[in-house]
Amino acid sequence: MVGTKGFARVLLLAIVACFGLVVLAAATPIKPDLKKLLNQPPPRHFIPARAGWYGPESQPSANANFNPTLEAYGPAGTARSLRAALAAAFIPDPKAVVAIAVLILLMRILRIQNERRRTTKVIAMPPPVQQQKAA
Repeated sequence: MVGTKGFARVLLLAIVACFGLVVLAAATPIKPDLKKLLNQPPPRHFIPARAGWYGPESQPSANANFNPTLEAYGPAGTARSLRAALAAAFIPDPKAVVAIAVLILLMRILRIQNERRRTTKVIAMPPPVQQQKAA
């Protein structure tokens, strides 16, 4: 029961906080001053300069209908994606190549050490002779 009462209190507090934020966020209306607005100069619109007179910009280019989204699905886009996939598959990761080379080197070292252990003969020393004391 205590848990549900605590949950209800937290929920009520959250709702009150949300409504409080809504009231604080309400904007007050602005009453514009008409004289001030009329005295302001109009905004200037700058026309971009021309690169040349009747140059290449006036002629329709062959790439006028170029759409990069549709270009990705065309035959040229497919060829590019295949080339990129094959290049990614054939070019190995340098970290992986180094890791494999280190593994090969370590395995050879281990094999050499194991062969040395097998070939060395262990000579067992006889236990020392204990002399018995005369009684």
